[in-house]
Amino acid sequence: MFHKQLRKDRKRLEDGGAGLQRYREAAEEQARIAARTGDAYSKLLAEGGLRYGAMEDIRKEARTCREAIALRPDKPTAYINLGAALNNSGHKLSRGRTTEPRGHGRYPVGSEGWAEATAYAFDMLRHEECAEVAKPEWWNDEELKALSARVVRAAPNEESAIDMRAHVLSGVGAAGLEAGPRSAAELKEAVAYYDRFAALCDAPAVKAARAELAPGAEIR
Repeated sequence: MFHKQLRKDRKRLEDGGAGLQRYREAAEEQARIAARTGDAYSKLLAEGGLRYGAMEDIRKEARTCREAIALRPDKPTAYINLGAALNNSGHKLSRGRTTEPRGHGRYPVGSEGWAEATAYAFDMLRHEECAEVAKPEWWNDEELKALSARVVRAAPNEESAIDMRAHVLSGVGAAGLEAGPRSAAELKEAVAYYDRFAALCDAPAVKAARAELAPGAEIR
């Protein structure tokens, strides 16, 4: 059953290789940094991305991320990469649901990296599998409205930031979160963000799912 669900999840996320190409480009940039500076942390990130991530060897990718975290526990990127790798493995109850949010507090507040990490943390924590996971202090309706607005201002073209803002404004699907009533203006704004997400997302199945989630379609 696990492997059947994993295949289903991977099918849903198929995007014609666009995501994998972006991943390779990021790993290649880390490799250039490592070659230029001799930085061991960047070398580990590049190794995890190019040698293992691009080959979808999740176990070895996760191992190099943990090595990078041990080397530089103050830097955020390896936490984000490890959370993504574990989540991509299909183990919904794995440390992927709690590792990636640890990268959130290691970027300067208000930076693009902070915004992306915050949006990823929200996406991890909103799932039912994380209903019992301890939530951050901003895990309430009003603070999430304010936080998602800051996130999308800091990273206006980042899919995860746009997706977070749409979910928060619509009040859709967050474990352990009680969403209050939404105004017509908030629902209209949510629909606009869902549309923006669909325009940016490369995975057709995810586009369709977000279109179905868009609330208040009758008020377009």
